Amino acid sequence: MAQGVAILKYIIKTDQVEEKIVDIATDYKVICNAVPEFLQFPLREYSEIRMLVSSRIFGMNIGTTKTDGFVPMADMLNHRRPKQTAWTYSNEHKGFVIESLENIPRGECAFDSYGKKCNSRFLLNYGFIVENNDADEVPIKVELDPEDAQYIMKRALVDSEKPYKSFRVSMDFTEKVMHHFFSFLRFVEYDGNPAQLYIVYIFDQYQSVAQGKSEMNEDDEVKYEGTNMPIQSIANEKKVLRKVGLLSSRQMKEYPTSIEEDEKILKESKDLTFNNRNSVLMRMGEKKVYW
Repeated sequence: MAQGVAILKYIIKTDQVEEKIVDIATDYKVICNAVPEFLQFPLREYSEIRMLVSSRIFGMNIGTTKTDGFVPMADMLNHRRPKQTAWTYSNEHKGFVIESLENIPRGECAFDSYGKKCNSRFLLNYGFIVENNDADEVPIKVELDPEDAQYIMKRALVDSEKPYKSFRVSMDFTEKVMHHFFSFLRFVEYDGNPAQLYIVYIFDQYQSVAQGKSEMNEDDEVKYEGTNMPIQSIANEKKVLRKVGLLSSRQMKEYPTSIEEDEKILKESKDLTFNNRNSVLMRMGEKKVYW
């Protein structure tokens, strides 16, 4: 049992948990300010019901109205990817419809897809995780180096109050976040002609205007996200890859166990509870992304 307690001491994705707690508490205060009578319901009770609601609600279009709704029994379907069924509100049938996308033998379970999500979201919102989840994400903070000769300029371009950016990276290099992650690393590790950073910034701004994403005015404060920087040189790419290795190694050291130790725990431990096992599988999935 001592081993199980030790496993539970590992808190998964505390940033997301704390963010969820703050969001729910903020909504609770807004409701209470608007409807003082709501104070008769404690925050804890509201939070529990809120999580129950968020894990079972369906978004749908009824006629021309985009809304949400509960669908008894439909919310009991378990998750599977690729999806086995598709659901929608049918205006023709005036009801919620789930259609099979493949043959399902009589007596077999019918599955729904909860979407392509990281295990941290599955665990936080639904109470389960998916083994070997190809959508796992991990947080990585990329900071500007104060010892960089171009530090002051880079900090001014990005954000004088926040000389870093946080990313939730995955193993899927087709995801937009991975493009932004590597682009910002190129910006951070760049040590060539400083004018190039301004050239990239200006090009990025004009691209945004051309695509109708923003408008530039003379009084606009110049800030560069650094998330659309193209490949600059082989030397810069090498520095980027070394930085990725350094950041990943640093994150791996934060875990109390190695992947091999986790595999041994799953194989040999006899007293693992459902939550214990999920915790071990969760951190194994995270490590595989960092690795």
